[in-house]
Amino acid sequence: AGLPAWQELLTSLAERDDVPLGPGEVLQLKRLDLPDQASVLCSRLGAAELSSGRRRSQGAPALSTGAAGPAMKAGEAALQRLVAEELSAELHSLAHGLLAGLRLARSPHRHFQRGHRSLTPCG
Repeated sequence: AGLPAWQELLTSLAERDDVPLGPGEVLQLKRLDLPDQASVLCSRLGAAELSSGRRRSQGAPALSTGAAGPAMKAGEAALQRLVAEELSAELHSLAHGLLAGLRLARSPHRHFQRGHRSLTPCG
């Protein structure tokens, strides 16, 4: 569908100018597991948000996943915004356009059981 793999997405986010990570830190980030990479991005974005004038902070944390509290909440919001920007597209396929226009009371999902597939509604 043209969407990046998780590693590609996280690397692309880490390399953005508005994310406070240097080139060496981006290389270090790639050595971590994917959830830890996202946590580091949240931590850094949160520290940057808090120190940018909205609130005060003690500077950017080290490359770790130990952030908590207001910095992490601010970082999560910033990361969600950046992911939405990164994944937004001007163009879409015909199938995606048609699906987006459907008004469904329930969402279908595929249920795999004993080698066959059936379409069942979600509740």
